Amino acid sequence: MDISNVKFLSLDELKNALENIPFEAPLVIISQSAEKRWNLSDTLRKVTSSRPGARRVDDPRPNPTLRDIAGRLSTPLRPDGIVAIGGGSAIDLGKALNALRHLESPSAGDILQAMKARDYAKALPLIAVPSTSGTGSEVTGWATVWDDENHQKFSVDSPDLVPARAWIVPELTHGSPLRLTLATGLDAVSHASEAYWAMATDRLSQNLSLAALRLLTRYLPQALSDLSAPKPRHGLAEGSLLAGLSFSRTRTTACHSISYPLTSLFGLEHGFAAALTLGQVAEINSRHVDLTEFLEVFAPHGGVQAWLDRTSEPFLPLRLSSFGISGGDVDGVASKASTQGRMDNNPVALDLEAIRQILSNVL
Repeated sequence: MDISNVKFLSLDELKNALENIPFEAPLVIISQSAEKRWNLSDTLRKVTSSRPGARRVDDPRPNPTLRDIAGRLSTPLRPDGIVAIGGGSAIDLGKALNALRHLESPSAGDILQAMKARDYAKALPLIAVPSTSGTGSEVTGWATVWDDENHQKFSVDSPDLVPARAWIVPELTHGSPLRLTLATGLDAVSHASEAYWAMATDRLSQNLSLAALRLLTRYLPQALSDLSAPKPRHGLAEGSLLAGLSFSRTRTTACHSISYPLTSLFGLEHGFAAALTLGQVAEINSRHVDLTEFLEVFAPHGGVQAWLDRTSEPFLPLRLSSFGISGGDVDGVASKASTQGRMDNNPVALDLEAIRQILSNVL
């Protein structure tokens, strides 16, 4: 993404920017509850009333599925641009509709076939306005789509899907619930960490990663202590953005690979699912590659796992048992945990037994 297209805005500046979006027929994605919470109703009425071709998607759900996308495309979409306001799932939905809007009344199977063939429509400009500090979807060119029937994760993936603009509004995150704040913050920490050691990393990615981690390790505990304090929220928004920029260059590794069956089989929020194994994978990788600067960020906190525990345990201990997952589930998770492009992007090869051990260590 052209960094000049990333802007930090106040809520009032966001309202003005939305009223002046350069689209005649925008597709606007935002939940009704979010619209009310941020007092955007008047603004969105002005956007739609002045643009007869405008359409709304007002009930984006977490973790969009093949069936969700098919349902949205049951009637033709003819936008000239897309505005997605919300968490990573809202922005992912915007990317998926952008890529697949050329399909006419598709089934879930049609959606999956098009994704596998990378049969995408010509991308429209998308403005992404994240309301959480974690996913980094506002600066990446891919989106996750789930097959909820077969418990699998797929992606739409193209450089053309990187949002044309990212508007970062920390005020949208003020007062976000504790569990959401923790999960999304840990997601950002996982992105930055995995970007640092990924096979595809480089010095720029690592510098972005370190800058992100310094902010995230400082401000996530502060935000959890006071959910409405503005300074930690701004720090998290900045850290999340830097983490997104870092892993947009490298993609993720073993932690995310192992996270996918935890989410698809047990419904774990993505941030928890990725961070559960972060300490274990960091320890394994540190035996084989130089993670000195990365580890220095966590050293004042006693190390990666110590920071994770101290940050999470007062609210939700970061262990599989906290989510109802037992030792009897380990083999099933491990058997589905090696996703191509993620597990093989880890600097250390992890076989099935190594994955089982990692999961057993976080029971």
